[in-house]
Amino acid sequence: NEDGDDGGAAAALAAEQEKKVSQYAKRGIVLFETVDIESYMDPYLLNLDEDEFRSRRFLYALKEGETTFGSDGDVRPPSFSVKKGHCKVVREGASCKLAGGKGETFVMGKRVGEGEEVALNCGDWVLMGDEPSVATFAASLRGARSGRGPEARLYR
Repeated sequence: NEDGDDGGAAAALAAEQEKKVSQYAKRGIVLFETVDIESYMDPYLLNLDEDEFRSRRFLYALKEGETTFGSDGDVRPPSFSVKKGHCKVVREGASCKLAGGKGETFVMGKRVGEGEEVALNCGDWVLMGDEPSVATFAASLRGARSGRGPEARLYR
């Protein structure tokens, strides 16, 4: 705007962003761009995609106790391949285990069958249906942005 009054446009953009954040939150998804990652302390899964625009956008927070994934879960990833009762992550402090459910789930390329559990380590690749993500633990991120540790590849 020539007279310098673009406050209306900025307010509209902020309102649209807030609406988007709210809609994703209802699905148990945090938009990665809205998180101060340096102060975020909980472990999470971070989505990956071959399309760079869509990759590293969705943070799936792993709460203490059980976090269920699926069309009926605490977290409902935006993929038709993630089904009801797909899988869950059981967290005790900084320790996390993925438990297989009714959906196809892989950790580091190995299938996790229904009722099976596998420990999640920082940097582990997780595939739920056709939805890939990487396990990330706050304590391991301290050196990631400076290029140290296996998580550094997330910031390249």
